[in-house]
Amino acid sequence: MTKEEAQLHTVTTDAGGNTVTAVLPLTKLKEQQHRKQAAQCHHKGAVSECGDEDLFCLLNLAQSDLKTLHRPGESQQLTIIVEHSQINVAAGGDALFSVRPSSSVSSGSWSFKGKTIAQWVSQTEILDNEYRSRAELFTSNGSLLLKSVNVLDSGEYRVNMVPNSGSQPSATVTLRVTGCSHLSVPDVSSVFKAIKYCPTGHYLLMDVTNLIGSVTARLTLNFVSLLGMKECNRVQTTAELVSNVTVTSNATMLIEYSDTVSLTCFATGTDVSYLWLEENSTITPGGRFELSADHSTLTVSGVLRTDGRFTCRASNLINEITSPPFNPDFYYGPDRPFLIAQPDSSLHIAGSTVTLKCFTQSHPVADLYWQLNGVHRQSGQPLILDDISVSDTGNYTCKAYNRLTGRYNASTMQINVLGCSHLSVPDVSSVFKAIK
Repeated sequence: MTKEEAQLHTVTTDAGGNTVTAVLPLTKLKEQQHRKQAAQCHHKGAVSECGDEDLFCLLNLAQSDLKTLHRPGESQQLTIIVEHSQINVAAGGDALFSVRPSSSVSSGSWSFKGKTIAQWVSQTEILDNEYRSRAELFTSNGSLLLKSVNVLDSGEYRVNMVPNSGSQPSATVTLRVTGCSHLSVPDVSSVFKAIKYCPTGHYLLMDVTNLIGSVTARLTLNFVSLLGMKECNRVQTTAELVSNVTVTSNATMLIEYSDTVSLTCFATGTDVSYLWLEENSTITPGGRFELSADHSTLTVSGVLRTDGRFTCRASNLINEITSPPFNPDFYYGPDRPFLIAQPDSSLHIAGSTVTLKCFTQSHPVADLYWQLNGVHRQSGQPLILDDISVSDTGNYTCKAYNRLTGRYNASTMQINVLGCSHLSVPDVSSVFKAIK
């Protein structure tokens, strides 16, 4: 580039209105542009509040400033030290790209297949949207951690670092994901996709639409046939959709607080996993709930009448199905009875009628017994006291009994009767007296 090509003429006006021509180096002009972009970012507030475009402008400014500080003829001191130039990780594992600079750096980036996946400026990091959930960047030394890798992550990763002075070095780390892995698939109610990968680099892809109803069995056979080509000896060569999900119980008569029940989920399919829910909320082991090693069996101890609507969600890499709700039959009670008197009063007039009723929660329905001052009075309800007298005063107890749980419960209420006295009348057949 000639000296003329490296300059740019700008025309401005001074305070007196005279035209002034200024010559600016192109590098100076670019620096001004970068600083203007950075100022716009800082105007928004803290760096953490800026968007990705703003952080990129800060990165460009930092790189521009460092380039300006470099003088021709200076020795290039910065090198990137790579711990391992090739990383072998099993599918599903974590890959650590361990690097460190020989001297301090202000920024850098990682790229994969020509796409920048991570960048940092000082302590601020920027991760590509596709990597934010499974990548971690260590800004102190530039190392990168990639979690839950799959075969599509295999390839060369390039790291670039910007020193405080001098040129920008780069280094390459190769990741090789070994073994066979499965990629997640979409909802099979509309589209079915199964991808299987082998170390030889072969992929097997199958797309089937409208995977519903009676055609499921036929499509399953087709899938088994395609995967039966044994393109990878270390991979299971058959696959079947999850189907026929049912829940069974080891007991039918369960008594509240006393009994324990085990619910088992059965399903057909390849590599089925199980998840238990109650009222659509996931059940976690602990307390009264225990899960078997493969999570196919749920054990509930000290069952409660409120337990119920248990469902089992069976799934594999192809599809998932939730069983119909399962409601065990629990026997409980009787709870403490609730008594009412009609009329509603603790004091009643002799000769009136009083009705007593008893209510209790129990399954099955409890048998009821009435006692007056501890002496049996009647079975069943209501208890009707006709033409009551003072002798009916006392404590009335309702005793409830559940034949299946073998439990009793009782409540008592007091009834008071107010009596009337009668005066004797003389024989008026012999004597009549009228007093006025």
